[in-house]
Amino acid sequence: MPLRLPVYVHVPYCRAKCPYCAFISAPIRGEVGFAYMAAILGEVAGRLPRLGAVDVPSIYFGGGTPSTLNPEQVRHILAGLAAEAHILEDAEITIEANPGAIDGERAAGYRQAGVNRLSLGIQSLDDDMLAALGRIHTAEEALAAYHAVRDAGFANVSIDLMFGVPGQSLDLWRETLAHAIDLGSEHISLYCLTIEPGTPFAERHDHEELFPGESNADREDREADMFELAIDTLEQAGYAHYEIANFARPGYECRHNAVYWRNEPYIGFGPSAQSYLPTPHPPLCERVANVSDIDAYIELARRQGSAMASRESLSVARALGESIMLGLRMMAGVDLSLLATRWGIDPREHFAAEIARLLDRGLIERDGNTIRLTRPGLLLADEAMQLFV
Repeated sequence: MPLRLPVYVHVPYCRAKCPYCAFISAPIRGEVGFAYMAAILGEVAGRLPRLGAVDVPSIYFGGGTPSTLNPEQVRHILAGLAAEAHILEDAEITIEANPGAIDGERAAGYRQAGVNRLSLGIQSLDDDMLAALGRIHTAEEALAAYHAVRDAGFANVSIDLMFGVPGQSLDLWRETLAHAIDLGSEHISLYCLTIEPGTPFAERHDHEELFPGESNADREDREADMFELAIDTLEQAGYAHYEIANFARPGYECRHNAVYWRNEPYIGFGPSAQSYLPTPHPPLCERVANVSDIDAYIELARRQGSAMASRESLSVARALGESIMLGLRMMAGVDLSLLATRWGIDPREHFAAEIARLLDRGLIERDGNTIRLTRPGLLLADEAMQLFV
């Protein structure tokens, strides 16, 4: 029986580094170079054959800005994957794109290469908010990119929106949501601005320049109001709230990301990419991480077909806890009986105290063997989920 293994490809390049971003990425001019392509294809050829027969149900090009890859480069990577594994006929193949790095010709090229889902990093439809975030595109360019993607034939488009931006009011966020709904995308992902250590935003925050005159408590209250407004607005517009930060028209939930939330195996290629792979005996799974340095990754992957920096074997108890933590992100919740069968430990006993505590606080609810976050629990999701790891 082939191993079912979704694939993630990390593209670590951007036209410009956003001041809030802590992901592994580097500025680039022009197209992604030959060395990176050779490294990705070398890693694919070096790692996949060791896993035996593999079925690939989804492929996700993330970053960075994956649309710095040109369509021919995407085609080459997909061909390299197809040479080592079986890409299922109905595989979901996603590429992330920034409005400032895609046009109609490029979008059409991605469709011809085999990409069938595109995630567009709009973030905001207000020029002041885009400037505050350090984005390289304007609202007009975001709309032009969206329509270009549609004209290129993409019938499955996701857009990213960000809230909690400096200077963003609740009314402005309401307008952004209304405008986004009018676009009619199949999927919407919401991101609350987080202050990541080591970023320019973190330095400005430390000097009280990012949110002048606003306390952390006031900011958190504003963010909570924005999140709840988004949930109500998008659900009323027909989007299903299927994961904490994700909303979709029926049938357009992101199949690739659902693998992460179900804590199922996947493999990642590229600098800093992670893999979660099954093992034939206890501990049953291991986490593998590639080196983060881009130059080191290119050298190692080209020379030896692998760029692993760390390998971590997970105990069954830890894997069970992570399965609950990740599964609680899904609005459908976590079926504890299925996890007991999968991991051989009954979470209703192993995590009885943690489950009881969250039930008492009203952060989760229980329906038979299923637990899920309540509306108050959504606002304190990180706190609730951390009890299980």
